[in-house]
Amino acid sequence: MAKPQKILLISSIALTFMTTISCSSGTGSTSNSTSYGQLYSYGESASYTLPQIKKSAYDTICFGLESTSIECQSNLTNLQNSYGFSINSIENNSSGATGVSAYNITYNSQGLTTDGKFNYTDRVVSGAVYIPKDVSINNIKGIILYYHPTAYNSNDYSHEMDAINGVKFPSLYAINGYIVVMPDLLGFGADNTEMHPYIYPNVNVIAGINMLKATNILLGKLSKAYSDKPLLINGFSEGGMLSQKASYMIQDNQVSLDGTNTHLAFTVPMSGGFAMKSVQTPMEYSNLNIANNEFLIESQLEAAMAKPGLIAYATNAFNYYNSGTDCSEILSNDFCNLTYAGRSITINQLFMDKDISTAAIQDTLWEHAQSISDYSYESNSIYSITQNPVLDAFRKAYYDVSLINWKTTSPISYIHLAHDSLLSPYNTMLAFSSVTERSDPNLVRKYEIQNSDYVLGSNHAPIDHNNPIMYIAALSLFNEFMSNM
Repeated sequence: MAKPQKILLISSIALTFMTTISCSSGTGSTSNSTSYGQLYSYGESASYTLPQIKKSAYDTICFGLESTSIECQSNLTNLQNSYGFSINSIENNSSGATGVSAYNITYNSQGLTTDGKFNYTDRVVSGAVYIPKDVSINNIKGIILYYHPTAYNSNDYSHEMDAINGVKFPSLYAINGYIVVMPDLLGFGADNTEMHPYIYPNVNVIAGINMLKATNILLGKLSKAYSDKPLLINGFSEGGMLSQKASYMIQDNQVSLDGTNTHLAFTVPMSGGFAMKSVQTPMEYSNLNIANNEFLIESQLEAAMAKPGLIAYATNAFNYYNSGTDCSEILSNDFCNLTYAGRSITINQLFMDKDISTAAIQDTLWEHAQSISDYSYESNSIYSITQNPVLDAFRKAYYDVSLINWKTTSPISYIHLAHDSLLSPYNTMLAFSSVTERSDPNLVRKYEIQNSDYVLGSNHAPIDHNNPIMYIAALSLFNEFMSNM
């Protein structure tokens, strides 16, 4: 698949941000020392029955629609036709699972120092492990390492949140015969006093690999030890980018699976930010609209609302780990300082306040951008809320998140929406095209989900970036892959 011509039509505004600089992959050493992945604590945090998981599936797939409604039934019919998924398969699952146990664990992993030198420091982090009940370890098909999407509030992934989220897709994966390992990632859960290193993916990838080591220890303590299992890597949005990066780093020997009792078998990235320089940055600097849909968005409003939060989050992560830099070197002075609930607050304070939800942070930054500039629904280029030009070091770090030019020797299947308001589908198209060109084409596949096939919520709008349909598609791919092994 050739690179879409549209991506070559980059505006002069975007080129201001995209001044050519040398790029290298990752940050610092990626040594995965055997001293990491030590299991510190564990405990069963939740237990889910099959009826609970079925009800959650209805609620998630139909998202506020009555289960008997025409729209909900249409969603279910399309899932059956496209992915062979039946809601009744939950209570009649082929693995014989009677439910799911969710365990919260803490373990140690590498974190970045905050002095701008990108050395590693030992951090205590956390995550959740989902284990199907009454399924012998010999009948477990594989281990799914799942990387979660971007969240702004540091409590969105924590011991408590993992237990709540577990009844959704992790339990759906688990009852199909998989153990699901879901790291909170750095800056979340037990590590939530630190800033999530959003634009430094290597350390987040490593947190997942180290959690596999800790999970191996956990399963031994639960009398469920195994000698070797296929590792399936999955993730959505930021996690989609991390899942592809994990597959690459394993294959490139930048990280080791020693101590995990797994071997890389299959990777399924979903709607990741793979092409930050050639796709995502031009999208953020463009005035997106549906009439001239250059970047294949689904909703102009969703795109406009998301942009201020995304660039602010990236800026804050950069400033946090690079001492001596300041928000005003990247974002406009007025955008760096705002008012929340009647009090003056910096962007850093906004992201580090555990009492402000992800949704509230996004809404606050969207409203703030409109109040201090000409940023709006119609004029949604981030040019008006960024410096011109932005700090070179930030631009380099932002671009280094990208990963498109690599060769895989392990099967990988990309999933993306036909239209996406947060991460342009061209991110996936370009990664797929580039990896296919360099690899055995039989190893690389891509699946596009049509937004209009599914509706969510009371307004019956087509699905957009955050949606449950991708997880059903991924489950179908996992089962297909394992049945052919």
